Amino acid sequence: MYSQSPRSNAGTRGLDEIGRETYVRTLLDERLRAALLAGEFRLVAVTGNAGDGKTAYIQQIERATELAPTLVKRPNGSEFSWAGRRFITNHDGSQDEDGRANDEVLREFFRPFEGDDGSGWPDDETRIIAVNEGRLVDFLTGHESRYRRLRAVILAGLVGGAPEDGVVTVNLAWQGGEGSGDRLLTLLRQIDVGE
Repeated sequence: MYSQSPRSNAGTRGLDEIGRETYVRTLLDERLRAALLAGEFRLVAVTGNAGDGKTAYIQQIERATELAPTLVKRPNGSEFSWAGRRFITNHDGSQDEDGRANDEVLREFFRPFEGDDGSGWPDDETRIIAVNEGRLVDFLTGHESRYRRLRAVILAGLVGGAPEDGVVTVNLAWQGGEGSGDRLLTLLRQIDVGE
């Protein structure tokens, strides 16, 4: 409703007071959040349509770790440590930030994932980003020589591929439409702490 509202699309910007009170936990919250807080992933890219809950999902992860004394909120995300691991979030990978153009923001966020393979990617941190699918694909395609392996993993994930090299892509648009929910369930079955 918010994304098509003639008054404002502000309700698509994560959890407001009503959103916090009415948020419904799903299997995604149970499985993916547990796996990423356990350090199973290096990068979690959450894509979907406006209003699908990309930012709200990340904010729920942050809420679960609010007691972490290291939580530092930024205008478009946060940084915190949890169980000896560093986490960096970006609530909207499609926007400019602090006077920096979006391309620069994304280059900084994805910098640890440069290269032709994942061997040099960090093992002690997890980055979580909410980003529109089109913007993510455009960025990775426009900078393909810098992010060759990441682009391949993300593109495979966008069509239902299993997590690879510690990177998981979750497309919240899979929640609706005939057969699309099956892709999300298949991904969630692959994400289980300890597997």
